[in-house]
Amino acid sequence: MIKKFDSISDLISEAKSLGINQNSGINDSSWYNNESLAQTLKYAINGNDSLVPKAQSLIDSLDTEIETPRREWIPNVAGAYPVVADYCRGLPCSMRRRVELPNDSASINILVCTTSSAGIDSAYLQKRGTVILALVLALSAIRPVSLHVFAMLDGHVDATGEIITMAKINTTPLDLSTACYCLTSSGFDRRIFHFISKKLANYQGGWPRDYSYDSVKQNKYLADLPLRLGFEPKDTLLIKPAYIGDTMLQNPISWINQQIQNFRQDSD
Repeated sequence: MIKKFDSISDLISEAKSLGINQNSGINDSSWYNNESLAQTLKYAINGNDSLVPKAQSLIDSLDTEIETPRREWIPNVAGAYPVVADYCRGLPCSMRRRVELPNDSASINILVCTTSSAGIDSAYLQKRGTVILALVLALSAIRPVSLHVFAMLDGHVDATGEIITMAKINTTPLDLSTACYCLTSSGFDRRIFHFISKKLANYQGGWPRDYSYDSVKQNKYLADLPLRLGFEPKDTLLIKPAYIGDTMLQNPISWINQQIQNFRQDSD
C-alpha cells in the first residue's frame, strides 16, 4: 500500500481522523524525542523554531566548502568592465556582466526516508536531519527542488507486505521551520507515520516484506522505489532509512558535494 499526502497538514489531518491520541504508540517518551503528542502535532504544522539555529549553524559552517555553482561573468553590451581585445575586434558584447545563469531544468525530487531501527536515538536523527537540510538548500542553488518525507514499514492488509506513507513539504519557498522539524524529529516519524501505518495497514513493527538488511535485496527495493512512488529516477534523490555508520554523518561535506555533483548540469 502507498499513501501520499500533498502536505504535512493533510498528513496530520489524516492522523487526527484516524483517532491519534496520547496513548497511541509505546509508553516511552525518549522514543518520541521526549515530545508529547500535542507538541508533535503543533510542530508538524507550525515547525519548531528552536531547531532552526542548529541547522542554520551547520549550513553556514559548510557554506564555503559546498560546491554550489558560482555566479559567472558573461559577455554583454553593458557591464562591470570591458574586455579590450573584444572591443578592438569590434564585437558588440565586449563588456562583462556577472549573472546567475537561469535554470530551466526539471525539479530535483528529494525523497527522504525518516524510518529508522529502534537502535537509533533521537540525537542521531537530529544530526542526520540537519545534514539533509543543508543538502536541500545547496541543491536549491542548482535546480528547483521538491521535498518529500516518507516512512516504509511492514503492512498486512494486501499482497504487497508494505505500507509507504509520504508527505510533501513546501519548497516554494522552502518552509525551513517545518522541514527542519520533520527531518530531525523522531517524534514526527514515530508518532505520525507509525500510527497511520498501524491504522491503515496493520503495521506490526518491521520493515517492508521485500526490504531487508541483505544488501542485494535492499538495493533492488530502493532502486525500484522512485518509480513506484511516481518519480522519474534520473531527477530523483532517494535518501534511504537511517542506519548506524551512515556516510552522511561520517563526512557530511563529502556526502553533500557528491549528491550535488550528481545533479550538476555540466555533468549530464
